[in-house]
Amino acid sequence: MIRERIISSTIRAVSFDQSSSTLVVESKEGTVTRHSPVKYDSYHAIVSSRFPDRIYRHLIVDHIVPVAMEGK
Repeated sequence: MIRERIISSTIRAVSFDQSSSTLVVESKEGTVTRHSPVKYDSYHAIVSSRFPDRIYRHLIVDHIVPVAMEGK
């Protein structure tokens, strides 16, 4: 699994599991959200963006329902 810490007002880290095409997003509030299936290109767009929270909302939140949510 690939994990990247993110500089963002809402996201702490983003992970991607290529074997299951699962994106894991850790919020600064402590919530962990898993989305699947997600393309690697979407993960890469999030972690390489100046505004990862915007890209996450645009590519993932608005289109892919979470498969699991943990935390607060």
